[in-house]
Amino acid sequence: EHLNLKEDVAHDVANLLHEVEVLKAEMASMQREMQTLRGMMSTVSSGRGALAAFPSPERTMHRMGAEAGSTDESLRMRSLFMTETNLQPEPYGARTLFAVIGAGSRSHPGPLCLRVFFGTLWILGFLIYMTSLIVYVLKTGFHVNMIVAVYLSLMWVATMMHWGCAVIVRPECSLQGVRAKGVLQLVCVGYVLSIVWLPVYAVVFHFEWAMIVTDILPSLLLPVVVFPMHAATALLFQADCARATSALTQLMRSAEDYDDAVVAVRFLKKRWHTFLRLHFVFEGSAFAVLILDSFLSTKQHDWSQAVTSCIGAASFLCVTMCQLYPLIEYNEAVASIRLMIEDFAMAQRLNREPLEFRVVQVVIDRRTFSALLWAGVGSIMSAVVKKAKQM
Repeated sequence: EHLNLKEDVAHDVANLLHEVEVLKAEMASMQREMQTLRGMMSTVSSGRGALAAFPSPERTMHRMGAEAGSTDESLRMRSLFMTETNLQPEPYGARTLFAVIGAGSRSHPGPLCLRVFFGTLWILGFLIYMTSLIVYVLKTGFHVNMIVAVYLSLMWVATMMHWGCAVIVRPECSLQGVRAKGVLQLVCVGYVLSIVWLPVYAVVFHFEWAMIVTDILPSLLLPVVVFPMHAATALLFQADCARATSALTQLMRSAEDYDDAVVAVRFLKKRWHTFLRLHFVFEGSAFAVLILDSFLSTKQHDWSQAVTSCIGAASFLCVTMCQLYPLIEYNEAVASIRLMIEDFAMAQRLNREPLEFRVVQVVIDRRTFSALLWAGVGSIMSAVVKKAKQM
């Protein structure tokens, strides 16, 4: 029995020595791997030291922003845009549009002569028109046709605002990947509606050659000047909305992606909130003036003027829709992202920091726009039918 115990102890000691040898071999292997990793790390650090002399895109962007006095939020937004910019070229029609109105990009600045021309056109045209309007009112007093003059004045001021916004924002905004088809289609439909009434006008008032200079030619040229400015700002707004939407689709990955999405949304609201307010104030007032003119025309049984005002309102609605089109798409994207979020903490954060774009404290989505549109059309049609029954 004593011999068996010695044999067991000897066997255990042999096993222990074998395991110690195995551990020594594993430790030696780990030491060799550590030396290899240290060599790789030294190579990487030397490579970083060699690349330190070359400016990275982030450093270049930070230096440019610091020289221009940009905030940290705008710098982060620019770097985010640089990383998300795809290789698709800018739409040819959009680049041509901005080149014509003198609003060039950072890489291709627009001709200075075009900016001077349009700036002079807006200011002198508005001053001459308002002076003529004041003189006319002082001589003849207020007339129903003055309502149309007020509408044209509001449209002229709104167009000045759109052109100025396009010139300022275009160098800071890339149109790569922007789908310009929807906006340009709305502009084309609005222009067609703006000239539809010309044959009716010529027939009702017995066409004369002098009408080409006094009525028809201005009616053809005014939309050519006004509508491209609305299309330009709509494309810029759509580009910013598309970038914000792209950032929103990544917010469910991590907290850093969520912060990037919040920065993108804040940048979008900061750039466009004041502009959209002024847009809806001026052009909403102009739309109300057109509706008032149609009501007064039906009251005076001036049906040609009433039809003209209704067609003008429809054309004007198409131009206004250019700004609503990207806004509705953005708010619809936010609503769909809310439905996809399953994490409770992120849902709570979305409730604390709403990402919807509100204009005059209203979230404009497809349902809201449809309700407002059909309410306005229904009220107009009911008023016109009521006036027709009273004849």
